[in-house]
Amino acid sequence: MGVLLGAKSGSPSTLLAAFVLSVCFFSTEADYKGTNITVEPPMPMEGGSVRLTPVTLAITRVICRWFRKELRTNETILSAFFYPSFKVRKGPNFTGRETIRPDCSLEITPLNITDLGNYITLIEGPEDTRIGSVELIVHYPPDDEPKLFDRGFNKMTIVGIVFGSLSAAVFLGMVLFSVYPFILSVCFFSTEAVWKPTNITVDPPKPMEGGSVRLIPVTLPPVPSICRWFRGERNEDHTIMIYYFYPSPGSWEAKLYTGRETMRPDCSLEITNLNITDLGNYIVLIDGPGGIRTGSVELIVHYPPDEEPKVSARGVNKMTIIGVVFGSLSAAVVLGVLVFAIYISSPNAF
Repeated sequence: MGVLLGAKSGSPSTLLAAFVLSVCFFSTEADYKGTNITVEPPMPMEGGSVRLTPVTLAITRVICRWFRKELRTNETILSAFFYPSFKVRKGPNFTGRETIRPDCSLEITPLNITDLGNYITLIEGPEDTRIGSVELIVHYPPDDEPKLFDRGFNKMTIVGIVFGSLSAAVFLGMVLFSVYPFILSVCFFSTEAVWKPTNITVDPPKPMEGGSVRLIPVTLPPVPSICRWFRGERNEDHTIMIYYFYPSPGSWEAKLYTGRETMRPDCSLEITNLNITDLGNYIVLIDGPGGIRTGSVELIVHYPPDEEPKVSARGVNKMTIIGVVFGSLSAAVVLGVLVFAIYISSPNAF
């Protein structure tokens, strides 16, 4: 059996990595369904190849992505788009040795020590989204196994190295736990580093309560595949609607859908019968083989002019208002003087 270049999934270092992944991942992806991943061959060798294959795919897959280490845009290896034709987009972690197949499998060749670690797949479609991860361990061929004891290492040295590594992992875990909010912010904002912005127009510019408004992204990526709108924050729990361009164009309702929103093929979001609950920040995320666009806009809902409160129209003129204000102030002064006089004459009463 070959010597391992990586650690098995039960090791403290991997558990620590899983903790960091959970901080970055579960905050936004809690509703995704899981899928197992097979590793072929089961013991991939350095210099050889390996194929990571998801067992369960989305019912109608539109986009398939592979990440190395963490579920972040900056860790993307490859993204496959199935419509209108199969296209692949390279990510920041692409090394030139990876290939993604129509079955969402990822092949790596030739393998080396930099390939060991956690691999994550995300498969999206209109009906469901699947996610899975696997720890890739790269083995030395038997004739290339390093002999630790031949290199001057004794058992106590190895025990010391293992104990020191475990101690460092525990300490790092405590540090990560103590700075959880910081890690969450890093995970969130770092995903936007390779995204391009888009402005959003508001039509009409001053939407009225009871009326309608349309939020329109100005710039879309070439050949968009999926368009999402969020209210408040950009995460799964704040999704309003999702528009899939393929295999047949259509929109899907999400958690913050109220029944008054409609999505168009231009990725615009229309809201009718506006009310005070609609005001706030709206975010769009548009993904396709040509890139990712995102933008946000603050929606303000106005009163219609004929519904603005008009004091004088209710039979109250300016002199009446002045009289009411002056009378109230006078009453307050008289009451203050009376209370002060009672206090001077009978201080024990207070």
